[in-house]
Amino acid sequence: MGITDKVDEELYIRWLQFSTFNPIMEVFSQPENLTKNLAFNYSEKADSIFKKYSHLRMELFPYIYSYAVATRVNGVNMMRSLNGSPYNYYFGNELLVAPIYEQGSTARKIALPEGNWVNFWTDEKVEGNQELIAVAPIDQIPVFVKEGAIIPLRSYSNAVETGSNDMLYLHIYPGSEGQFTLYEDDGTSNDYLNGIFSMTNIQMEPLNNGSFKLIINPIQGYYKGMPETRQWQIIVHSDKTFSKLIRNGEESNLIKQNQVFKSEIFSGKTDEKLELEIE
Repeated sequence: MGITDKVDEELYIRWLQFSTFNPIMEVFSQPENLTKNLAFNYSEKADSIFKKYSHLRMELFPYIYSYAVATRVNGVNMMRSLNGSPYNYYFGNELLVAPIYEQGSTARKIALPEGNWVNFWTDEKVEGNQELIAVAPIDQIPVFVKEGAIIPLRSYSNAVETGSNDMLYLHIYPGSEGQFTLYEDDGTSNDYLNGIFSMTNIQMEPLNNGSFKLIINPIQGYYKGMPETRQWQIIVHSDKTFSKLIRNGEESNLIKQNQVFKSEIFSGKTDEKLELEIE
């Protein structure tokens, strides 16, 4: 910021959006900044946008933490370069992030890689291998989801320690094969450094009739307090219509809400395979 008696609301908002899709997100400031970089000291608008992104960050915790453990265990970078551009990057395998870095900008050009992509905010499907102009109003950072993505979210909690993976929302972007490995541990100790953690591999397989199969494999590994059962909800993001979910031969309806299709909440044992067909 430098020494100034006027802080920049727009700069603060764009930085907090960028930091949401980083391995670490925190608030700090230099002594000259009288706001202490607390959103409510900037403006009501900044505070509202901060709540939106900090809540999203907490909901994304299973996704982010899985990549954090994968980074430690397998040396897989959470943030990865994209086409040699310093202004776009992958956040995990599934998300492409394009921060706003020019003052006053409410749109920017992005070169999408090959494949199909989905706008994270609008669910609009976009073909890859092209340049496009992404709209970016002050409350929105351009983010695109790779077709085939499986992104686990959990309910918002105001602290990581009080959050829970006992209920997970699987956001599915069908059209291609996909997989995600959910890493979990006791959340407090460094036992994971000695291999004391669990992995749940989730796979998506397209079927010939336009439907797809989702396989939640049995949990592997062990840690103290590991859940024996878990609740799930499947949320399908697609421009196609999906109306039912078949689980172990039992059929239930998918309900369309806005641009997504949601299943009923269901339970399963973590040490048993769940096979789901979505049509």
